[in-house]
Amino acid sequence: MTSPFGDPLAVDTMGNPADDSGRPSSLGFWLGGLLIIGGIVGGGIWLAMGLSGFSDEIDDFERVPVGRISTIELDEGDYVVYAESGGGLPQDNYINGIRMRPAEEGRGEEIEFEDYVAEFTYDFGGRAGRAQLTFEIEDGGEYDVRVDDGPGTTATTAAFGPSVAGDLVSAIVGLLVIAGVGIVLGIICIVVTAIRRRKYRRRTWMDGAAGTQYGGGTQPGMWNPGPAGAPPGAWGAPAPPGYAPPPPPGGGYPPPPG
Repeated sequence: MTSPFGDPLAVDTMGNPADDSGRPSSLGFWLGGLLIIGGIVGGGIWLAMGLSGFSDEIDDFERVPVGRISTIELDEGDYVVYAESGGGLPQDNYINGIRMRPAEEGRGEEIEFEDYVAEFTYDFGGRAGRAQLTFEIEDGGEYDVRVDDGPGTTATTAAFGPSVAGDLVSAIVGLLVIAGVGIVLGIICIVVTAIRRRKYRRRTWMDGAAGTQYGGGTQPGMWNPGPAGAPPGAWGAPAPPGYAPPPPPGGGYPPPPG
């Protein structure tokens, strides 16, 4: 193969210079792909682990059926009352009234409930729940709970447990962060490698083209085709004896009058 300037260039089957000892490695492409795949897989694993822990916490809630009085055991801390049902839309669940007091006589007054200020629902393992009320336990122990089934009640069970909204948010955010970082770093590796290899090919091609002299002493890389009508041969070489330039199109005569 020859260059556009007539000199031979050693190339491989892909048209690139055969001497590629200084070419940037393609390792960056592989590394970028592995980073992208690793980010997606790692984010998926994080999400699966987070959802598993989230589901386990829901399973550990204390529960009282609607219309019943039961005794539950709670540790000191902040809690949420979740209105649950066995199916349907969790946001439609509602409990009309709940009363709670320490199981031991004279241990304390009834627990005061407050509305859950945000909207949080879940639907896991055949349980559809909606956060409805919040309360605080100052002294851990057993508590008697009565769940009313008055007008407007649509839930079948009242579940008592800590807030799990943060666990779900952590699982989703972790997925986005891990997968996002892996994808961004992988793309950067691929783009940087592609740019370096392209610059190398361009530099090698220009160096090969600029290394030959033309026209009997012209500067490297200069195009010196010689004067108009020069005979075939080396560019810029003098015409051989007896050579006459070919006439222009039409025999050198002006066109006949129209």
